[in-house]
Amino acid sequence: MKILVTGATGFVGSHLAEHLCEKGNDVYSLARNSKKFIEHGIKGKLISGAITSKCYNKWIDELPDDLDCVIHMAGLTHSQNIKNFYKVNTKNTKRLIDDLSAKYPKLRFVLISSLAAAGPSKKDCPIDESHPARPVSHYGQSKYQAEVALEEHAPKGWEKIIIRPPMVIGPKDPAFLEIFKMIKGGYMLYPGACGGNKEYTFVSVYDLCRVINKSLKLKMTPVKTELFLPGYPAPIKYNEIITTITKLLKKEQIKSFYVPLPAIYLLAKVLQLIHLIFPKFDPQLTPDKIAEIRPDAWTCDSSKSQNKLNLSYKWDLENILEKTHTDYIERKWL
Repeated sequence: MKILVTGATGFVGSHLAEHLCEKGNDVYSLARNSKKFIEHGIKGKLISGAITSKCYNKWIDELPDDLDCVIHMAGLTHSQNIKNFYKVNTKNTKRLIDDLSAKYPKLRFVLISSLAAAGPSKKDCPIDESHPARPVSHYGQSKYQAEVALEEHAPKGWEKIIIRPPMVIGPKDPAFLEIFKMIKGGYMLYPGACGGNKEYTFVSVYDLCRVINKSLKLKMTPVKTELFLPGYPAPIKYNEIITTITKLLKKEQIKSFYVPLPAIYLLAKVLQLIHLIFPKFDPQLTPDKIAEIRPDAWTCDSSKSQNKLNLSYKWDLENILEKTHTDYIERKWL
């Protein structure tokens, strides 16, 4: 198959491009930074460019006329300016769909959204694909609006698939690196008194790539959009993540600090003010992220992906964290 992967230099995108190439596909990897593409050894044919909503995306002209599939991975996961979420995640997606539709009346378009578009779950009650979208953050809302844009603007001849990954764990992940660093330093911060008991569904980056690859071969019609919530079947608690990483780092014990949510929100606002003064300072903690930290559970039922795509999730928490830890050591990140 001839496949375009947007966001190919990102954490998941780089793994996906490699996975698809290993499966014998012709992969066209879109990257804003060609230097980063080369230095990081991203797989696939480089398509140099960025997705914009202001004008026609000229790099589309470099794609083959017989392109089979687009996997839209590019997006913004955090920003101090909430308008950027809707610009990058929503408007850019709509423009990409419009520009591609002018060249491809038939195409399979796979939108990599987020569980944040569906919203949180209740404890011991994972949500499934029938759950109505109730995003609690601007990030989640912008991803949901991208899904709506796909539904409303895709040509009738397109086959549409939406995948909403939960927490993704794997090598090269910058988010989990911060948790490893804290534990290595001998401490851990918990959001609220019950932060350690918050429940999550996770998926390894390797299993997520398998889900996406399997979706490319799914028999479907252009009429119905397929939605999948991937994830390792057994939900975990935040404490399990901390305990597993503590063992991997061979730390006998760490100091735990339970930070009240109002204090975390205040910190996020302070960091936001610092960002306004020093724009290069761009912390991951933002006021918008507090809305995602607050819920007690972010869990989903991945039964549909297991049954309809005929796959099982191979990577449990211990194995994927061990693989991630080894990668961090090899890269000298830890």
